[in-house]
Amino acid sequence: MKTRLAASVGLYRAAELQRAFAADLLEWLAVLGGVERRIVFAPADGMEDCSRLIPASARGRFRWEPQARGDLGARLSAAFSSAFEGGARRVVALGADAPLLGPGLVRRAFRALARRDAVIGPARDGGYYLIGLRREEPRIFEGIPWSTPAVLEETLRRVERAELSRELLPPLGDVDTKPDLDRLWEEILERWRHPGADPFPVRTFRILAWLDSGPSACALREGPR
Repeated sequence: MKTRLAASVGLYRAAELQRAFAADLLEWLAVLGGVERRIVFAPADGMEDCSRLIPASARGRFRWEPQARGDLGARLSAAFSSAFEGGARRVVALGADAPLLGPGLVRRAFRALARRDAVIGPARDGGYYLIGLRREEPRIFEGIPWSTPAVLEETLRRVERAELSRELLPPLGDVDTKPDLDRLWEEILERWRHPGADPFPVRTFRILAWLDSGPSACALREGPR
């Protein structure tokens, strides 16, 4: 749950947004060719709830794994370890809260890993929405101050210490606060006006349109009479 966002829009609306973000991502990921798709979920008994975000016809296209215990670094490290032990040569992990992430950036990440050891997609809040590796390297996930603006900077330091070559993707916005949400709305409207190759996040658009037209939003726009 996005607790900071929930403080601005309410628990129910924050939960609906999170569901929309994940469903939009999983829809295009289900048809992305040339990759093995894994969903690393939590809690351990949450597979059924997660699977409802995917069309029934596409659920078999994903491999399902419960998340390891520990902080985000431990969970990421375990997910990469599992993928490499399964025979993968290049592994990319995606966050589920960057609605404008699409298959174009994921393909670009895999291309980057053909020539670099690591690839990172920076988030504008100082974190990252994507990280990819072509070999297991748990040190880059250790001791990171997660959920702070220093995540990307500290990760890049560890990448350098591990002597990994790296490439950065274009930055994208994360959605943790009301200003983040307002910016996302403008960016989605811009994509709607000027569609490109990446799929349009329909579910996120619908939820944002509902939020924008809700009673609290109207009150904020109208102000005192």
